[in-house]
Amino acid sequence: IINNIPVTKGGTYDLCGDFSRETYFAPNPYNGTAGWFKIPSLLNGRTDLKIYNLAGDLVYKKDYGLRGTGNDVDGLGRCSVTHTHEACWPRVNSSGRTVAPGVYFAVVRFEASEGTRDVCQVVKKILIP
Repeated sequence: IINNIPVTKGGTYDLCGDFSRETYFAPNPYNGTAGWFKIPSLLNGRTDLKIYNLAGDLVYKKDYGLRGTGNDVDGLGRCSVTHTHEACWPRVNSSGRTVAPGVYFAVVRFEASEGTRDVCQVVKKILIP
């Protein structure tokens, strides 16, 4: 009987599914310079972000490092021209130059540092009109 009981990791039964569903960028379409990410930390682990243009060129990257369960990357209400936060993407490339209008792909990766050491990756599209 014990063998039939499902085991959950950190309160989630589907780590990568929950990670995919709960990760997003706002506002989208992205007008202005106060865009932000919400990236959940469902388990202890390392999170990073890479943003590519339509040609596949890496334009921006951010390593959020090792984060504890519940220590989400969340820029809601924290991003503006005068106030930045680790979750903000102010429409710039790694050199600090404003990116052109177009479609961008944010690749968000999570590597759990406990349990089965799951690796989850999700791609979110960002439109800059």
